Amino acid sequence: MAKILLVDDDKLVRTSLAYALEDAGYDVVQAENGDLGLEALARETFDLVVLDILMPEREGIETIRDIRKKWPTLPVLAISGGDKTGWSDFLRMASTLGANDTMAKPFTASDFVARVKRLLEAVGR
Repeated sequence: MAKILLVDDDKLVRTSLAYALEDAGYDVVQAENGDLGLEALARETFDLVVLDILMPEREGIETIRDIRKKWPTLPVLAISGGDKTGWSDFLRMASTLGANDTMAKPFTASDFVARVKRLLEAVGR
């Protein structure tokens, strides 16, 4: 099954999503920010990156740009709960910078796993 890098600063969200992916049979590596996510990408090969947009250290938008420079064909699913202004601008920016797909939080675990599966199938992984 596919190996997924899950990057989210919220430990509860990250753990919940990791459990959902693991229950679906995926191998999951977790990182709590963009810097640690990029370090994991440099060490290991992944089939997909799930990346929160708003994080400390290195935000998701900046991380997407870095991923596209070094791993241009690696699929990225950007997720965001937004801030006081909402999530739509962040997700639109993520798509513009190279995210293959986006999801607005909150979402159900089953919808999330289905989106991951569809994205992996779409890119032939």
